[in-house]
Amino acid sequence: MASRRRKLLLGVGLGCATLLILGISGCIGFAVWISRPGELLEPERLLAGDALAYAEWTLRAEDDGTREFIEALFEKTRRVAHDRPSWMPNWLAATIAGRQQRNERQIRQVLPMVAAWTLRPGADRGTDGHLWMFSMENLGNRLTLADWFLGLLMGRNPGAEVVAYRDEKLFRVRDGDSDVTFFLRGTDLFVATELDQARYAVDRLADVTSGDVTGGDGAGRLGALYASLPAAASLRGVILNDEGRLMRIWDAISRDDADLGSAEQWDAIRSVTVHGGLAANRSFTARLEFLCRDETWAREHAKPLVARLRSGLRFGHMKYETDVMTEGDRIRIDFRVPDVPAQLDSF
Repeated sequence: MASRRRKLLLGVGLGCATLLILGISGCIGFAVWISRPGELLEPERLLAGDALAYAEWTLRAEDDGTREFIEALFEKTRRVAHDRPSWMPNWLAATIAGRQQRNERQIRQVLPMVAAWTLRPGADRGTDGHLWMFSMENLGNRLTLADWFLGLLMGRNPGAEVVAYRDEKLFRVRDGDSDVTFFLRGTDLFVATELDQARYAVDRLADVTSGDVTGGDGAGRLGALYASLPAAASLRGVILNDEGRLMRIWDAISRDDADLGSAEQWDAIRSVTVHGGLAANRSFTARLEFLCRDETWAREHAKPLVARLRSGLRFGHMKYETDVMTEGDRIRIDFRVPDVPAQLDSF
């Protein structure tokens, strides 16, 4: 009897130990899976022939400008944490400091990341369809897990809709005139102003994965202009001014009281390119190049164009510098924001 009881206890102990080992292995496996790095998206490969605007900004920890910018932000938050109130106990200050260090590690782990924006004709004539893309390869499978949870929650929200399309779940949120669709894929987030724009992104992703498209070769005139920009620049972008599109974009990003100018003035600009990024001295630099109707128009309107941009941009009290020049039918504006981290509060 005693022998049978010992065997039973031994069996139960072995079973519990097995379950414990399986539980620990499962936790370790889940931790490895959730943290497994993905691949950084190359948004340029998603461009098609009807793209009318595209911009991409890539941030990497090994870039001097990005590294100095992030370290300056950390130093700023450390100073705030260091200047603690006299009444704060040491244990609370130590907790805040530990939390600050964890936040810094997490922010560093986000890099590299790429953010991109593309514009295509909207569903209605005279409208624009926008698509924003964000890719962070070190997020691992966290977005995959978030996608699963969103699928459960969004279906119960009366203002939301889950649309199945080519093995992807598109989350559509409508509130009055606002209509936004987003979806998660691997370590990438896509946000579109129209459901059709989200479907377009899924189609292009499927084509790229299957090898039906290569690079941005299908992007036509926009692709040619984009390819002419310096490959080393972390920020690069192109806007084609078809059907008054540049004036609509300026109306969206300028202050409410900004001078919009006339449609005829904007129509004299064929396209705009931009390249630049964060510089090693903690500044932001960029060059805007406007391809104009002809050399005479460029020479006569260079200074008025700069004045309109300076007076209308939503920069608050941020200090910045501009330098304008013309070359043939092009207007070039060099734009510089010194010591960006110190001016973020002003922005």
